[in-house]
Amino acid sequence: MPDERRNHKRFDVKERAFACFIRPDSDDIFQLGQIIDISKGGFCSHFIPTKKIAEPVSHVSIFGQTNTFLKVEKIPCKIIYDKKIPWSELREIRCGIEFLIHSSSQENEIEEFIQAITINLDTKSSR
Repeated sequence: MPDERRNHKRFDVKERAFACFIRPDSDDIFQLGQIIDISKGGFCSHFIPTKKIAEPVSHVSIFGQTNTFLKVEKIPCKIIYDKKIPWSELREIRCGIEFLIHSSSQENEIEEFIQAITINLDTKSSR
């Protein structure tokens, strides 16, 4: 197995969860992606681009719904990778985001979001 470079445990999303990508020069959302998996350190999402792929991202807001609507707004971040998915007919992009959290309250919000919206991979049954 290759060396794992992640610093935080990664969780699969059990409910639909989404990320809003925000530019550095405004609070406008320019792209919406669906979260595939998430950790305290960031997430992986996929989306169909609506703007230039090179659009800079400074913050993301994440949201989803279980029994209640959950959201964490304006999380500072940076893109680790974004690449075209070769088998997608829709020009789909897979994107990795790293959180650049500066407050413990936002870190706590992200942890609560993860607990509510994900499957613990250690307790997943193997079939």
